[in-house]
Amino acid sequence: MSRRSEIKKRRIIQSILSEWYGQQRAEIETATYASNVVKISDLAGKLLKKSATPQALAGIKLREYWPEIVGQQIAAISEPINLIQGTAEIGVFHNAWIRELSGPVKKQIIVKINQSLGGEFCQDIRFVPGTKTR
Repeated sequence: MSRRSEIKKRRIIQSILSEWYGQQRAEIETATYASNVVKISDLAGKLLKKSATPQALAGIKLREYWPEIVGQQIAAISEPINLIQGTAEIGVFHNAWIRELSGPVKKQIIVKINQSLGGEFCQDIRFVPGTKTR
C-alpha cells in the first residue's frame, strides 16, 4: 500500500472513530492502526551499527557502561572522554584521583573495559583533568 493511500485510510478510520468515540479517543485508537510502528531507539541503533565503526561503537558503550565497569565511587569522580586507537582518555575531577587511578588499578580497569566491550578495544588509559558535568 502506498504512503498516500495509507494516510487516506487512516483519515477515514479516524473520522469514523471520532463520530463514535470523540476526537481525542479517535486519535488514540487510530494510532493502533498505524502500520510498521518502529521505536526511534531501534532505528538509531540500526543506523549506528551500519554507519559507525566498531571502535566508535566501543567508545559509546564505554560511556554507557562506565559505572558498571569501575563502580559507583570511581564513576562519580570520572567520565570517559574518548576511546581512540586503543587508548581510553578518562577525565578525572581531582588530581589526587588521577595519581591513585594511574597505579595498579589502571590494569584492572583496562581488563574490565575489554570484558565489558567484548574485545581488545583498550590497551592503555590516559587520565586527564576533567570538569564535573553531572
